[in-house]
Amino acid sequence: MKHSLYNDFSIIIPTYNRALSLERCLRSLLSTERIKDDGQIIVVDDGSTDSTRAVALSFERQFRSFKYLYQTNEGPAAARNRGAGKASGEVLVFLDDDCTVPKDWGKRIQAQVKTLLVLGGRSVNGRGDNPFSEIASLIANCILFSCEANGHTSFVFANNLAIRKDIFTEICGFDEHIPGRRAEDRDLSYRLQNAGYPMRFDNELIVYHNDVMDFWGFIRQNYAYGYSNAFVYRKTGSFSRMNCFELFSYILRHAHGFAEKIIYACIFICSQLSNRAGALSLYITRRNNG
Repeated sequence: MKHSLYNDFSIIIPTYNRALSLERCLRSLLSTERIKDDGQIIVVDDGSTDSTRAVALSFERQFRSFKYLYQTNEGPAAARNRGAGKASGEVLVFLDDDCTVPKDWGKRIQAQVKTLLVLGGRSVNGRGDNPFSEIASLIANCILFSCEANGHTSFVFANNLAIRKDIFTEICGFDEHIPGRRAEDRDLSYRLQNAGYPMRFDNELIVYHNDVMDFWGFIRQNYAYGYSNAFVYRKTGSFSRMNCFELFSYILRHAHGFAEKIIYACIFICSQLSNRAGALSLYITRRNNG
């Protein structure tokens, strides 16, 4: 029997109180070429109180290798690290519970697995009717494209990431102690770059991000990113090269018509104000704590 390279990697999905999203994610993996029969799936439940456990276990017999792990709520970084510790694959693949994958997603990783050290992909908005989800996706992709040159990158997102397990272990995985429980991928990227590991970027390695956001959810997310990013900047001394004007221009280029440009502009301004408010909050907290 021909050996399958899929046996060499484990797909780790942290989840928290998003049972329906997790179900869509796992169902998409079932239809992805050969992962159903050859891949290892690890779902790490970060203390959910909904039907996450039942949903996860309903897929247990549908994959060749499936693990469900439960922990008290410690955040996505801790959940990813827990999954990595239980993985049998030589390559770890991280996927978020609110993402779905196209049929060729696994094949694209397989094609690069022999020489893979670190491989990052991107996400596209799977909720085309939601302007907040669209802006969040555009911001993320603009950051990725600004960090990429000739197929290499200085930044990878944790929702679509493959990394050799020995490298992940060597750099001690994701930092579980970042306040706000965001930006662990920014911190990981910095440490990988500092350790001298090249990171590849595959523009065609795509996942669909299906997070449905309303205005206040969008504001809270950007506030949390601002808070966590400020911590990572202080910790690493590494600052983003992206500026607001580049982001603003990129987002407006993807708007259709004058009315949509106005809507996108207003949402973007709100995102940046809440992001800065989060960063300022960290600064004030640290100053008050001495």
